[in-house]
Amino acid sequence: MDPRHGIAAITLFVTVALTPAIEAQHWPSFRGLNTSGIAVGPPVPTTWDAETSVNVLWKRRDHMY
Repeated sequence: MDPRHGIAAITLFVTVALTPAIEAQHWPSFRGLNTSGIAVGPPVPTTWDAETSVNVLWKRRDHMY
């Protein structure tokens, strides 16, 4: 057996084993419960300001290292 296959298998196993389970909402049909297309959760920000970082989770840097 090629050693690369063993390393790939171990890497895949570790990745799957360490990935936390994602808690998904129950969506029994297309567009969710009652076909409303509305998910339950916190409201989505409708305004943001990149300069003061209001409602901004991450930014892209303009230069490379």
